[in-house]
Amino acid sequence: MFFRKAKNNKGFTLIELIVVVIIMSVMLVFATPRLSGFIFPDDTNEIIRWLVVKARLLRNNAVQHQKHYYLNIDIDNSRLWVTDESVDTEEALKKAYENSYPLPESVRLLDVEFPGRGKVLQGTVEISFNKQGYADPAIIHIGGPDDRKVSLMIEAFLPSVKWVEEYVEAFR
Repeated sequence: MFFRKAKNNKGFTLIELIVVVIIMSVMLVFATPRLSGFIFPDDTNEIIRWLVVKARLLRNNAVQHQKHYYLNIDIDNSRLWVTDESVDTEEALKKAYENSYPLPESVRLLDVEFPGRGKVLQGTVEISFNKQGYADPAIIHIGGPDDRKVSLMIEAFLPSVKWVEEYVEAFR
């Protein structure tokens, strides 16, 4: 019998290494913009996430507990808090306000627009989430650093909150 001695290759060729580096580079180029939000958090993104999650939670709680919930927005003092229909005394309202979510200094509430009812530029606004799962349609305009403007749209029948990286005047 004739046996041939096999060559013992224990490495990669230069072409294989170049292909792997190119593939990893392309993946990194596409992944970096998404990761920058996690690595370098922006206060505006934090508020957007808070509002999106809170609006969905309020809608779900309203249906589950069969009572009205309200997202309260104090435009002048840049504070957000939640109440429900059982908050009927001044003391309970004051306690809810004390537990409010203060916005960072770099973020400001510009206004809240109710389609068909106009804009509220100052004071306190209430967005209602009722027992049937409906919400008051509203657009919350937020201003961030570097003149960044974001519009969060709470629609009456949709469970999610849409947000757009611009100042939107009315629902599209």
